[in-house]
Amino acid sequence: MSSKLHLISIAPMLGYTDRHFRYFMRLITQHTFLYTEMIAAQALLHQNFLKFLNFNEIEHPIALQLAGNNPTILAQAAKRVEQHGYDEINFNVGCPSPRVQSGQFGCCLLENPLLVSDCFKAMQDAVTIPVTIKTRLGLIANVEDETTQSNMGESRLVSTKFQPITAFIEMLSEAGCKTFILHARFADLIHYTPRQNRTLPPLHDKKIYQLKNAFPHLEMVFNGGIKTEQDIDEKLKTNIDGVMIGQAAYHNPYFLIHADEKYYQDTHAKLDREQIVEKYLIYMEQETKKGSNKKYILRHLPNLFRGIPLAKQIRNMIVSTALL
Repeated sequence: MSSKLHLISIAPMLGYTDRHFRYFMRLITQHTFLYTEMIAAQALLHQNFLKFLNFNEIEHPIALQLAGNNPTILAQAAKRVEQHGYDEINFNVGCPSPRVQSGQFGCCLLENPLLVSDCFKAMQDAVTIPVTIKTRLGLIANVEDETTQSNMGESRLVSTKFQPITAFIEMLSEAGCKTFILHARFADLIHYTPRQNRTLPPLHDKKIYQLKNAFPHLEMVFNGGIKTEQDIDEKLKTNIDGVMIGQAAYHNPYFLIHADEKYYQDTHAKLDREQIVEKYLIYMEQETKKGSNKKYILRHLPNLFRGIPLAKQIRNMIVSTALL
């Protein structure tokens, strides 16, 4: 099952993928699928919920990522997301942060696939837009006991670790989920911090390919360790349906400047860095008149110059000038 919609996407990242960053990315690529930061479903039921939902029409296609573990609350939040015009709702079953651990959602939900299924069905029954799932391959703690004292070979160990996520996907598929975004790492909530969990657990690319072979009728998007255009190309040569880019899209956004032409056959005129700065500064002035913080908007701009000569001096000059 292949869809252009999820061919290239930028991961939901707490503290990074706010609406200003998403507008900024639309100056670079018009087709790459964008995601909001993770938003707790409960937050969308409060009186000030609009501050979490507002976005610019230029951001389409765009999905909002929800987190939670209460089917009723998630369904109510999903309705508000759809009413506000989002193209998709993504359910977070992979974040390892202390915040989600204390709330018993995110990757903690991997221990309770039946609850995940109930949450998914409640959201999907409440809306007409697609509901997708972003998850990891599992929790390290779940497999330590059954592998560390075993004398089995490594191939059997891999199979032992692989089985839980297979059962998880099968259950969610039966519940109606058609798209899974798979971070190709296990989460280790015992030994690693959330930051370390992004990079220290090893990538298991082959497991994602095995899952796609096991469920060819499902759309599967690869997430984890993609940093360059070459990485994208290598993944898209396999059997997966798309790639999701995380930190690299934030820290080196201009590497996606050719994405629309290369992956979506859209030959619209591309903006150079100077043109992007000009348009983004106009946007900044419009937003500050509405009350937005200028420094908060500008914080996304410096990475546009990563990797070019005199990048630091250029960044400092533009930011200093813009703040005057």
